[in-house]
Amino acid sequence: MRYVHRRLDVPGEDGIGQPTRVADLDNLTLQVVGAFDATLTVDVSLDGTNYSQIDSVTITTQKVLPLNIAASHVRVTVADYVSGAPIAIVGGLDRT
Repeated sequence: MRYVHRRLDVPGEDGIGQPTRVADLDNLTLQVVGAFDATLTVDVSLDGTNYSQIDSVTITTQKVLPLNIAASHVRVTVADYVSGAPIAIVGGLDRT
């Protein structure tokens, strides 16, 4: 297996980013970098249509988080946006 990463869509205002497919990845990790004043949450889906927020994952500063989940898709929701440009990257072990 090799490690791969994918950049997530993070809106530059309050809103919901486009989902990114992660069904082929194991051991997901999320990294958020950049200077920003906003609140980010991470939503996951098992079917690519219905999303739920991961409990206790609210991001207001740079960090790396092990997600410890299996999912089909991941997306980022931005709230309380004031300024900046957060970058979110999800990575994991490629099962293919």
